[in-house]
Amino acid sequence: MRLKKPAKSLIGIMLAATMVLTTPIAPVLASGEFPLEPDDPVISDAVGYFADVQDTNTGAIGTYSDSGWVIMAIAAAGEDPNDFGDPSVVDFVKENAAELASEFNLGTAYARIVLAAVAAGDDPAAFGPGDPSTVTDGDYLGALKALHNGTQFTDGTGATDTLNDDFWALIALAAAGEDPESAIVTSTVDFILFNQNEDGGWGWATVDNEYYSGSDVDDTAAAIMALAAVGFDMTSDEIQNADYGALSYLQNNQDSSGGFLSWGAVSLASTTWAVDAIAAADGNPIDSQWAPDGTDPIEFIMTYNQTDGSFLDSSAYTPNPQKNTADAIVSLTGNPFPITPQYMMAGEQSTTASVSVSEYISISLTGGIDFGTLKPGEEEQGATGQSDGSPAIAITVEGETNVTVDIGIKGDTTGDIPLGDWKYSATFAGTKTGLSSSYNKAHDSVGDGSYPFYHWISIPSDAAAGSYQATVYYKAVNEDAAFE
Repeated sequence: MRLKKPAKSLIGIMLAATMVLTTPIAPVLASGEFPLEPDDPVISDAVGYFADVQDTNTGAIGTYSDSGWVIMAIAAAGEDPNDFGDPSVVDFVKENAAELASEFNLGTAYARIVLAAVAAGDDPAAFGPGDPSTVTDGDYLGALKALHNGTQFTDGTGATDTLNDDFWALIALAAAGEDPESAIVTSTVDFILFNQNEDGGWGWATVDNEYYSGSDVDDTAAAIMALAAVGFDMTSDEIQNADYGALSYLQNNQDSSGGFLSWGAVSLASTTWAVDAIAAADGNPIDSQWAPDGTDPIEFIMTYNQTDGSFLDSSAYTPNPQKNTADAIVSLTGNPFPITPQYMMAGEQSTTASVSVSEYISISLTGGIDFGTLKPGEEEQGATGQSDGSPAIAITVEGETNVTVDIGIKGDTTGDIPLGDWKYSATFAGTKTGLSSSYNKAHDSVGDGSYPFYHWISIPSDAAAGSYQATVYYKAVNEDAAFE
């Protein structure tokens, strides 16, 4: 949502009502909002860029390596990469395993293909025909596991002084459903933790490697995602300690522009992975701690958005719009690696709701909430256009709903106006109740029909000028069930 401050306003108040479906009151997206929904124009235009540059003969989008990352990005954007082109980008990766011969590190290469296969909803142990010189019968998962020497993953040539293959192999194993308590996972976690540097970060190699160059943002981000993917405690000192935690290392290598440094220079690629790591560690990249000079990394990423929908860091050593765009999509949608195929999950939910379950609940939302411009200290001001019998929001329980339901409401806000000052009532003259972060029942034991929600707001007397937002969620559940 893009929020524009009124030219002469003291406080511009806008409230986004959100539920399973999108409310029509949503303003235009601001560059610093996170995460973006798959149908946001930034994401849909980026995916459209992939379609524009896809090779119609092979299905490739960029290089063989790029195409694997693009598969994950398309899945993160809620689309099925199997349907992306004819032949599809998935077909290209499946049919061109011979390209692996040029890979520098087979550990990271196999991990990438396992991740792409999972994002495509495919079996990473039977992903295409493979290649006789590398992976037979498309068993990339088996080939990856075969690189583990009991302690760590090697690079395919037996080298034991690399770390990036361990990070990405662990992420790939998590994607493939490996037991977090298995020996291959726990030993790799131990190896990664043993090689964490004193500054809290990780590099691509261990100190034994002759080209070891210390910690870097890219590999520290990958390490955080790897540990998070297998359930490592993200509140531990290894992650959170202010002196030697991994997040502190990232923060110490963030530029005033909001971007993150890659060997001394600010980098779009490094920033996207840093955002992924922050999200994986249950953080929010638009929080003030990640805006050292007022600009957060999401806003930084948006500065690289091109008119054709792509993202491009033209100052990079080897500019690569396909990879930059894939990385940006994953970051902006708040989907740290490994990528879960959202398009498949949505299909399964739809099937479950309409076919597999014994009850069906369908609701829709009409209306919108806008408080306009208010002054500090104004109390319980109603939404614009709201009156008795004409609520700001109406939730309709559709006729196909086959159970009696309760309708609940909750909210959240990151602004300076407390959540409890955003108020609601099920009737115009009823008690005005402040929103809370957990669902409160507003309409009890109802059938199909329309149910009103009236909204008010109280402005703190010390509120600063600006635009404020809260997000409101409406949910209908079986009257015998609890809100979760």
